[in-house]
Amino acid sequence: MPIEMKVAVMIYGEEDLSAQLNEWKEFVEAYTNFTLNITEIREPELTEITYWEGYYEKDCYLATRENVNYNAIPKYNHIIILLWKLLEGQETCLAGGTWGGDWGIHDRPYGTIPYNVWWFDESYTHEGFNTHGAQIITHEFQNALRWIIHTELSFPASSLPDPYAGACDGMTLAECYISIFDAITDEMYSAIGSLFKRNVTFTSVPDGATISLV
Repeated sequence: MPIEMKVAVMIYGEEDLSAQLNEWKEFVEAYTNFTLNITEIREPELTEITYWEGYYEKDCYLATRENVNYNAIPKYNHIIILLWKLLEGQETCLAGGTWGGDWGIHDRPYGTIPYNVWWFDESYTHEGFNTHGAQIITHEFQNALRWIIHTELSFPASSLPDPYAGACDGMTLAECYISIFDAITDEMYSAIGSLFKRNVTFTSVPDGATISLV
């Protein structure tokens, strides 16, 4: 049975990113046992983006949790994805970045991705993906998923292939992510599926009583 994974996608701006988001969703659902339950939220474009001085030997910008309105992002998501626009004259530090839940939003891991850059355009294919944007979202998604599996659920680091240690050498990025997804065990799926479940036992409830859980 597929495991529901709740993902909040916060888009800052009005642009249509459905091609990239749909490809990412279809890719994950095709190669994992997850069904993505995506909550998409729209917010006005960010007016402040974190400045990183000397990051990778350059001055650049990358939106972080300090730039967003927590109240607009629902709690109890497994993963949060932020999609935002660089302001005029700004250069991004990275195509995307991921923070674990210990530095996350509502204690959840989040990916942060600028989308008004040339490589995010839906006409630009990359490493087995029809859109480079879908590849970047998938990359940050698997980084956040890796944090959940290794850090939050305490499965050993060796349980998933590590592309940063050469495990994906010679592969396209699509093939690399598939190899990571293939390594997710039934035990991992079960643990992820149980993250936000509540075990509720009712005793001495009168017949005909109406009970609401909030």
